[in-house]
Amino acid sequence: MASTNPSINIDKNELLSVVSKMPTPELEKLSKQINRLVGQRREEVASKQEFDLLRRIRKPLFSEEQGKKYKVLHKKLKVNALTSIEHEEFLKLIQLRESKGVIRLESMIELAKLRDVSFDELLDQLDMTAPFPENA
Repeated sequence: MASTNPSINIDKNELLSVVSKMPTPELEKLSKQINRLVGQRREEVASKQEFDLLRRIRKPLFSEEQGKKYKVLHKKLKVNALTSIEHEEFLKLIQLRESKGVIRLESMIELAKLRDVSFDELLDQLDMTAPFPENA
């Protein structure tokens, strides 16, 4: 039973039959070992899920170049100096930011559920003030 090779096929009914014949103290010990193993596997899955979610949450909404362009265009927008081509480019950057922001927000919600905390608690844990900080 030390192997975790999933290709090993053991008839579960036969295994249960053998286990059912064990003395109670041995059965209790085996039960604890099985519960510990199940817990470890759940933690491994949760850890991988959490890692993937954190990666998606921490991923910048823009590349460095896109971020610079967004800031330039945003400044021009504030002073009404955007050309029509720049306006189209700015709208595309906004759409990109929003679509990536949705992925970030969904990942944050999923992580909050995984950690069994509120969204505000998750923001504190991640040291974030908002899902879409200006410098993201």
